Amino acid sequence: MKKQIIILGAGESGVGAALLAQQQGYDVFVSDGGKIAEAYKNELKNIKSFLKRVSTAKKKFYRQMK
Repeated sequence: MKKQIIILGAGESGVGAALLAQQQGYDVFVSDGGKIAEAYKNELKNIKSFLKRVSTAKKKFYRQMK
């Protein structure tokens, strides 16, 4: 089962915590009482896409090594 974390606050610190958690393998949910700034939304989308590409490349590499 994948580790999960909820981060309250989507400001600079909350987004930073979310990025670190994603890099450590957590399934991250970020919530904020106000509107999340577009720059922070984009940052979260970009890291998710990047980590997905890395995971796919890693799986492909290990399959080739067998």
